[in-house]
Amino acid sequence: MTKILEIIDKLRKLSAQGRITWKPTVNEDTFMAALENTSVVMTRTQLRHLEPIYSLRILNELGVEVVKRDSNNSELAEYAAIKDIYETARHSAVDAQLDNVLIELNRL
Repeated sequence: MTKILEIIDKLRKLSAQGRITWKPTVNEDTFMAALENTSVVMTRTQLRHLEPIYSLRILNELGVEVVKRDSNNSELAEYAAIKDIYETARHSAVDAQLDNVLIELNRL
């Protein structure tokens, strides 16, 4: 297994376990997880009448892209893993936002 496939596998598992904190960005289809020295960015791009493209990018501590994997250039298993990470990241970020709304409403 290559390093990037191992990273994708670990991101998928740790995200599903809730051990990675995903946050929304200014782009509604992009979510970011800050690790100790790197960040992982998950993006979904919807093209007309085509399947969405899911992208996984790894940024170094300076925000420079080190690796990028797109679902449209991947084999089926990798496509599914990248899509799963994106969906988990999206649900995690949205749930965190909803939790914050509830906290604020309960203070009123």
